Amino acid sequence: YYGNKASKNCAIGNAMLGLEPMIGTLPTWEGKKSYMSLMDPHLTHGCEITLDVGEGILKGLEDVRTAFLRRLLGLNKRAMLVPLYTETSVVPLRFRRLNLALRYLQYLISLPNERYAKAALNDSIQLAAEGMPSWVMDLEYVLHNLPFRAMLPNLKTATVEDIEQVIKCVQTGMEKHLQSCIDNSPKLYLLWGRVELEKDSRPRHRTMCFRHYLNVSNADHRKALTRLVLSSHCLALERLRWTEHCRPSVEPHLRWCRFCQIAIESPEHALLECTANADLSTSSVFLHKTYIDLYKVNKVNKCEKPQDIQTYIRRVPFLKKSGKLFQVLYKTS
Repeated sequence: YYGNKASKNCAIGNAMLGLEPMIGTLPTWEGKKSYMSLMDPHLTHGCEITLDVGEGILKGLEDVRTAFLRRLLGLNKRAMLVPLYTETSVVPLRFRRLNLALRYLQYLISLPNERYAKAALNDSIQLAAEGMPSWVMDLEYVLHNLPFRAMLPNLKTATVEDIEQVIKCVQTGMEKHLQSCIDNSPKLYLLWGRVELEKDSRPRHRTMCFRHYLNVSNADHRKALTRLVLSSHCLALERLRWTEHCRPSVEPHLRWCRFCQIAIESPEHALLECTANADLSTSSVFLHKTYIDLYKVNKVNKCEKPQDIQTYIRRVPFLKKSGKLFQVLYKTS
């Protein structure tokens, strides 16, 4: 079953991405909508009945999904998995399938006792209470194996509202887990403390949402910016982290800039500080002007002034002239 669904999803994903030579690069928003309408139904088919209790049982489905999202965002195979979800607001597969299973449990609880499905649920509850294999026991097992605490209420007396609380608990726990993965990853330091601009309110933190920079219309510029933010770029800070061509990983403090050889080759150094290369120096001047203009906007919106380079980069949702800034990056990636 899982292998069959993985195969179908692979074919659908290849068909969508195979259109790019004829229609151009698939925009991220349209790609996400296509994924939700064409691939997600196969990924979640039967999840409310067949619960994922086997270890590694979802690997085939997750591999296909990960490959599609990385290709959509323009990331390499070494890119971390967590940003695939936090940047696009696509829910991780295990949580997506669990959410649908809990929604199905809500439906079963709402049925009158004379319905066969409700009778089957009552039998499953009784079997679980006796320690026998059942659908309810599988659901409890799935909840128990989450990276945070989540439990079912007493299903003999549970209401639809009780299950809704469990669903909210899973959603909140999932977001905290994803945020914890970001906060504990040195690769994703540009995402630490990030806030999102709101249309009619002050900027606020959001763990999962479709990010502004994914709407950059130029595909090359969008992918270059995405690679920069998600640490999938070709700069030494990331590239020398890899073990390749019989070369071991290089310590972070030794990943020197290839041009000036006096500082670590990080995104903020390449775009803001390094003057040993003419293209990089031009980009630094442009970005400095953008920084001043953004500060003026911050004063109007009563936002505090960014105090350092890293904070500045984190708070820029996207730059309209990203091509001038990231030209050097995507030409060599």
